[in-house]
Amino acid sequence: MLAAQQWAMVIAISLLAGLDRTALAQTLLSRPLVCACATGLVLGNFSVAFQVGLLLELLWLMRLPVGAAVAPDDTQAAIAAVLVLRVYSGPGADSALLLALVVLVVAILAEAGKCCDIWARHINERLFIQADPAHSHGGLPSITACNNCGLAVFALASLLSLTLITATTVALIHIGAVIIADISLVHPAWLYLPYVLVGVAAVLVALNMGRRMVLLFAGSYLLALVVLELC
Repeated sequence: MLAAQQWAMVIAISLLAGLDRTALAQTLLSRPLVCACATGLVLGNFSVAFQVGLLLELLWLMRLPVGAAVAPDDTQAAIAAVLVLRVYSGPGADSALLLALVVLVVAILAEAGKCCDIWARHINERLFIQADPAHSHGGLPSITACNNCGLAVFALASLLSLTLITATTVALIHIGAVIIADISLVHPAWLYLPYVLVGVAAVLVALNMGRRMVLLFAGSYLLALVVLELC
């Protein structure tokens, strides 16, 4: 179980990293590698957090929340993955396959976390519209109040995204825990397959090959399976 101080630190990292994505300083704290390692330092599982950060950083290296573009919520996904791996206990909890499975689940759920970011932007659009008449009637203090409300909305969206991704990941991991343990015993070489696939996916994204990427990725996936079976 985590101490109250650790929970408070995780929430603080979630808030600061969430704001750092677009709303505040943009110091790269929001990058998966950085926020995952920071969470790992707080929770005492830095080595696992470093692996999580590396994998997710590779997946989303080219997906940045620039301008109006809304990228998957890789920030909260990375924090959630480290948190789940720290608090989870059950069959296969120490398995490398569990780490890969958690990374896979949070990578998918990051798209759902993006909805929280979109919701925050819609709210802030309304605040922006209200800022002009607020300036006419109340001056600078009213605009400052609107800006602070916008920051609070982004912070709330970060916590909602973290809660959604963490809760869903824990539920799915509990369901698949027995399967994880069986695979790790019967096919131990498969433990390393997700890492190979993440690397292949990162290379294909960087190449920007369009529709051909699907066929190439599928071929690489099958080739990796054959190589692992032969080994």
